[in-house]
Formats: sequence, C-alpha cells, structure tokens
Amino acid sequence: MAEYYNVTTNLGDAEIANAIATNTKLNITHIAFGDGNGSVPTPNKARTSLVREVHRQAVTKYERHPTNANWIVIETIIPSDVGGFTIREMGIIANGKLISHGSHAPFEKVADPSGVSEYRLRFTQNVTDGSVVELTLDESLIYATQAWIDENFIKRSEIVDNLTTNDATKPLSAKQGEVLDEKITNIPVYSLPTASTTAKGGVKVGTGLSIANEVLSVSLNNTLTSTSDTQALTAAQGKNLNDKMFGVDQGWKDITASTILNTEYTNTNPKTIFVTGVLNGDDQNATLTVRNKNGDVFEIKCGTSPNSPGDVFHNVSAPIAPGESYKFSRSAGTLTIWMFS
Repeated sequence: MAEYYNVTTNLGDAEIANAIATNTKLNITHIAFGDGNGSVPTPNKARTSLVREVHRQAVTKYERHPTNANWIVIETIIPSDVGGFTIREMGIIANGKLISHGSHAPFEKVADPSGVSEYRLRFTQNVTDGSVVELTLDESLIYATQAWIDENFIKRSEIVDNLTTNDATKPLSAKQGEVLDEKITNIPVYSLPTASTTAKGGVKVGTGLSIANEVLSVSLNNTLTSTSDTQALTAAQGKNLNDKMFGVDQGWKDITASTILNTEYTNTNPKTIFVTGVLNGDDQNATLTVRNKNGDVFEIKCGTSPNSPGDVFHNVSAPIAPGESYKFSRSAGTLTIWMFS
C-alpha cells in the first residue's frame, strides 16, 4: 500500500450506505487538516475525528472521476494568510461527520499575508457510489480547472496588437480597437481643389471632408454583423476594417491620361474613392455625372455661372462609394482629373 493514503471511516461507510438506500445525497462541505500530534498517523476506519485537527477548510471544487463513477475528485485551497501548523493528516467532512481519514506527507503551512503561500490539495476518494455525493462549495474560493480556462479564456500572447494580421482565431487588442476608432472618427480629410492653388492641376491637400462610419463592439466573433458586447473582434476582421478604412493606403493620382471623357467608370474598389476635375482657364464648362447603386443620377457642374457670368467655378468633385459610377464631360477647355484612391 502507498505510504500516504486515505480510507472511508466506519461513519462514512454508514453514511454512504444510508444515502444509497434512501436515495439521498451525502453533503460534503469541508476538508479537515491535522498535525497528527507530531507524527503521520496510519489511516484508521474507526476514527470519528482526526488525531488532532488544526484547520478546517471549505471545499472549493468537486468532480466525478472521468473513468470511475465510484470515485470523486475533491479540491480545497487553504488561503495564504492561514497557517502556522504542519499538515500530516486530513479527512472529509460530510453531514457534519468525518467520513474519511487519510495520511499526508508532512507539509509546513505558514501564514503569509503577501499571498504567495496558498496551499492547494486535490485528491481522489472512493465512495462506492459517486452519485450519492453532493458538495457545498465555498464560492469565494472557487478556482477554475485548467481545462475550463483553456476552453474559455484567451492567453495574453494570443492577443493581436496590430492591424495587419489576418487570423480569424485570435482576438484584437483593445489598443488596436482604439486605433480603429480614431481612424474612423478622425479621418484625414482633403480640401476640394480650387483655381487659386498652385499644385499641379490646381489640386491641394487640406482639410474639410469627413466621412463617418461605425465599428462594431468587441470570446471571438469573426463577423462584422454581430452586435454582441461580450465577444472580442478577431484580428482578421480588425484587418478587414482597417483595409476598408477611407484614407488608409490611399493617395491622390493624376488620372487625366487614362480617363476618357463621356465614359462612365464604376468604382470596383472595396473603399470609397474621391474624384475631382479641375478646369484651367475661364469661359469653360465641365460636368461630373454620378450614378449611385440605386441607379439615381445627379450632375455636378463647374465653369461660368449662367446667373452671374463674372463668377467662375473651376472644379467638380464627389466621393464615389463602392459600386457607384462616375463620368466626366466638358464643353471646352482643359480638364485635369484627379482621383483619391
């Protein structure tokens, strides 16, 4: 027989037999610890109490053994600030009685308020029929099993702290969620070109255009349609959001040479683009025609104002959402076309 072991007591055998006969439960509430009065005692079925009890601790966890239905696995934890004794024996308390008695390798339990001397005991007890056992747990000391932690919690090392990782199994850090929020609410904006600017084609980058969007609230959710506020957004969807963000990896391009006037172009990009046409000189007219995804068409015109010939507007500009179309036309003059994409 092993040097350290435990046995059910005569009281325990009677309690278990009664529970089986009456279809009731044996209520295990505590584990008793003793110092054996200075030596490790031999487990004894006749015992009704420990040789010398020094501490009694509420049970923190219990489960049926995964392969033997007659065994129960019990766990308790003596807090760090409890101690000043040597553990040499232990026993299970159920229905207020000592139902098992066991020996324990001598262990000095010190009291340490700093929190580093916590003592955890986990052992298996044969109770003849595990179904008759019921435990009252101290909920203030419940500790999760490693399997439960692995199933329900995410390691810090698994949290992605960038917006470039395309992984649907890892969560995005709160820091990067804040970065996305900043990008959405503080998007760099661009002024519409005017005739008074001196950059090529009359285009000048500035401020004035804002586009609003919404980030879904952040366990793992690999969609952008959920409204859950208890799940974390995956890194893959964080990257997806970042890639779709207006202004990210976009810039101005002169597309005059590749644009045919009076030809309709569709924005096939996943992001909104911005197009602008700049007229050079007076007495000229140009039109930007936009067709939205519903087929609605509207026109933006520039040139000499018919109501006030002295007023001349030199550009036509519009944002073009994914799936929308645009077309430039002019009646006279030179039209320089720029795209922010």
